[in-house]
Amino acid sequence: MKIYRAWKKRRAQIWVSAILYILITVVAVIIILEAGNPIVNGLRDRTAFSKTKDAMQVLDQYIIDVAEGGPGSQRVVPLEISTGNVYIDNESLRWRIETDSKLMEPRTKVDLGNIAVISSTTNESLSATESEQGCYYILENSKLRVNITVFGNVSKQFQNCSPDVNTSSLINSIILKENNNAASGTFSFMIGNDSSSGYGLGSTSLVRSGTNLASSSIIVYVDSTNYDYAIELGLDSTSDFLTVKLISVKVK
Repeated sequence: MKIYRAWKKRRAQIWVSAILYILITVVAVIIILEAGNPIVNGLRDRTAFSKTKDAMQVLDQYIIDVAEGGPGSQRVVPLEISTGNVYIDNESLRWRIETDSKLMEPRTKVDLGNIAVISSTTNESLSATESEQGCYYILENSKLRVNITVFGNVSKQFQNCSPDVNTSSLINSIILKENNNAASGTFSFMIGNDSSSGYGLGSTSLVRSGTNLASSSIIVYVDSTNYDYAIELGLDSTSDFLTVKLISVKVK
């Protein structure tokens, strides 16, 4: 009887050991899969990014060849995109992918000829447009709506904007979209203590237009009495403030 009980107890221990072994094995496999999934997804997204970039460069060369071929020139263009979304916006072909992998530094832009690669840190985006009804640009994200005066922009279809630059009238309004209130205060810019540098002849240009942008900016060129200079007003897709920086200056 004691032998039977000892054998029965040992058999129970074997079953317990087997169950524990199976459970530990299953947990180990789950941990390996959980740890490996981000790596696999990262490799997949990197491969998709690289292939799409190459495909866009090939497409760009086809477009150049057709343009150089003259009237009637045409090509059959193979374009295979397996990941992400492809769409046309503002006369540009765009590809968008959302990933947790660090394919490039956040909030950066890399120019590859006619192709621009832009990285944004969140799902938020920026729109940058030029009004067809007045001399102003609109930079807008989820937090701000900024109205900026257009000076001397001869490309406008409906009217020519005055080339007489006055930096105190450069920013027309900044709307805080959370409460739809306009920010108070005025903006003016001058070189050193030279108040005359805030006035002159010049023009403005929108660096990047469209929607679903990571960032954009407007460059203002000013030919004042004592200086030729350019300032850049920029807005990111996630920012609640407008940046202003002097990008060039030349003393006359």
